[in-house]
Amino acid sequence: MKIAVTGTPGTGKTSACRAFVRTYGDTLRLKLVELNRVVEEQRLYEGFDEERGCYIADLNKLRNFVEAMNEDVLLESHLAHLVAPDYVIVLRADPLVLVERLRNEGFPERKIRENAEAEALDVILVEALEACGDDRVFEVDTSRKSVEEVAACIREIVEAVKSGKLDEVRKKYKPGRLDWSHRLEALNKSDLRH
Repeated sequence: MKIAVTGTPGTGKTSACRAFVRTYGDTLRLKLVELNRVVEEQRLYEGFDEERGCYIADLNKLRNFVEAMNEDVLLESHLAHLVAPDYVIVLRADPLVLVERLRNEGFPERKIRENAEAEALDVILVEALEACGDDRVFEVDTSRKSVEEVAACIREIVEAVKSGKLDEVRKKYKPGRLDWSHRLEALNKSDLRH
């Protein structure tokens, strides 16, 4: 089984997935695969985006790499929903919280604004729903949760998926219940440079 954990940069994917695997990975028999690292190490890219400072993933090659995996994995990346996973967990964060997180990580102003606006517009959630359908997508608000709390949400969803008892988690983590479009005005008025 392949479960994707995706979301806009700054929503906590890497930290939460690492905490999940450390705490629950052995029990739930899931291996973490950080797809951004795979893209670089396996050279599954089309080139390098100088302006953004990152590799441009070749999604076909990445999808083939993931399809060839014969184990239960947790796929972590802002691209994870695009590689044909069985289920998708989209981590979300209030765009104003996201701005602070990205600032703390040293992101340039342009990338902070780009990612905060994408989060306000539900870009990754919409892509995940289009790629996988709403019965296989879950949405978790990380805005005011610790890394451990987000890892526990992931555990709850993974356990439900593995047991086939999805009704409760489908209600609790129903996609589309978060709406941060009202944050666009604040983002447009703000100067993100400090």
